[in-house]
Amino acid sequence: EYMGTIFPPERSMSLSRAVEWLNRNEIVCLDLSLANIDDGQAQTLATALATNTSLERLNLSLNHIKDQGAQALATSILMHPRLHELVLEGNEIGDDGAVALAACLGTKLRSLNLKGNYVNSVGASQLICNLEQRREFVSSLDLSENVVPGELLNYIRSLLIGRTGAKRSRNDVMNDETTQIKCKYIHL
Repeated sequence: EYMGTIFPPERSMSLSRAVEWLNRNEIVCLDLSLANIDDGQAQTLATALATNTSLERLNLSLNHIKDQGAQALATSILMHPRLHELVLEGNEIGDDGAVALAACLGTKLRSLNLKGNYVNSVGASQLICNLEQRREFVSSLDLSENVVPGELLNYIRSLLIGRTGAKRSRNDVMNDETTQIKCKYIHL
């Protein structure tokens, strides 16, 4: 059975095609960055995630996902057996979405990237609360470029020190030998 990554060559790839791949449980990594996904489409994706059992990494960066979409994703992630990395960088997620995603941090998600959203102290505080309780299960939490005070960002960094080891870029992770075996590139 093929285990791969979907990297759409055209950013107009239909969400229905991605949902089809999720429903077949044939992928472990899905990159839908810059796919113009909004809250309604995020809810469609969340519905597909609820029945998927293979996905481990999901990249939804640089879309138009707001709180409602993040809440729908969080609900599905809590039921998902394997998803451990979620990238939501550069969306429009605020505190309500961050609070919903906080429930997933450390219980399901080991890595959560919310860089460049609209999270402020309320959402950051809930994420920190969950990070404090489950930090041994969290490898990364990125809240940079939000409306989060510097002292809270520094506190998050201090909680994660010693947990993540050497920092690795996304390209390093995707080029890791074991990852390459599971994450091949599919052009739709």
